[in-house]
Amino acid sequence: MDNTALWLAIIGAAAGTFGIRVSFLGPWARGQFPPWLERALSFAPAVIFAALITPMILRTGTDIPAAQLLPRLAAVAATLAWAWRFGGQVWPLVVGMAVLHLLKVCIG
Repeated sequence: MDNTALWLAIIGAAAGTFGIRVSFLGPWARGQFPPWLERALSFAPAVIFAALITPMILRTGTDIPAAQLLPRLAAVAATLAWAWRFGGQVWPLVVGMAVLHLLKVCIG
């Protein structure tokens, strides 16, 4: 693939992504979102992270040795406990990642 084709692909992907977002959010660009939509959009980051991380956690079999499974499950438990107790979207992820990396270092 030459440079021109690469840049055309990047520009096309950017335009397509922008078009999809504008088509959904455009009608409310100058006003305020309806309350139901604002509430739904507030959950978007958590849902995206869950969609990305869940397959990595639930993958089992010969792919994951038991030594790697324990830190992942502990990180999930810590993330859920923090989110349930204190709420928020960023701090539960920070706590879960801290537990994951700390256990990976400790277990090896």
